[in-house]
Amino acid sequence: MFSPPPEPSPAERLLALASDPGCEPERIAALLAREPRLARALVIAAGALGSSGRAFASLDAARRALSAEDLRDVALAVALALVERERAQVGPRRSDAALAAAFARSIAPLVGADATAAVSACAFQATGAPRAVELARDFARELAAWAKGPGSLPPPRDSAVAAALGLSALDVERLLLLRSRALQLARCAAA
Repeated sequence: MFSPPPEPSPAERLLALASDPGCEPERIAALLAREPRLARALVIAAGALGSSGRAFASLDAARRALSAEDLRDVALAVALALVERERAQVGPRRSDAALAAAFARSIAPLVGADATAAVSACAFQATGAPRAVELARDFARELAAWAKGPGSLPPPRDSAVAAALGLSALDVERLLLLRSRALQLARCAAA
């Protein structure tokens, strides 16, 4: 007997929206308006981006203070943490997954991979993804390990995975510049 696939949870819908680099902030805000649990988590996590480290008073205050990119980043961190919890899956720690996901979202468009699939591949122990997605995930994990490591580690400029992806030296340098942004996202996921 055929049964339709289950509807995605609110956290899974937020993950899909936040993984899309072109997602308009209004779409994220509309979902958050219908899901108070997600909205509250985002308000708390958004404080990790601010210098005070404290939560905003409301979702509207957070939206006014955050750029569109910041809103997507915080939403991505919150969604990864909640989906991981929902699935109760053993996988990378939330902050590690969020760090890799930040890189994966930027790598995917460079190599023609689906950004949502690349982000999800960083967060969960999934197999069978298209090769471009798996390579994007693997290079994102290399970048994440470098980003959270001591400052003495050399960046993965000559990565075999980056070469397999066909990334130019300029593409790799642009990705290396995302280090501080990715680390902020990891702090949001841990909040």
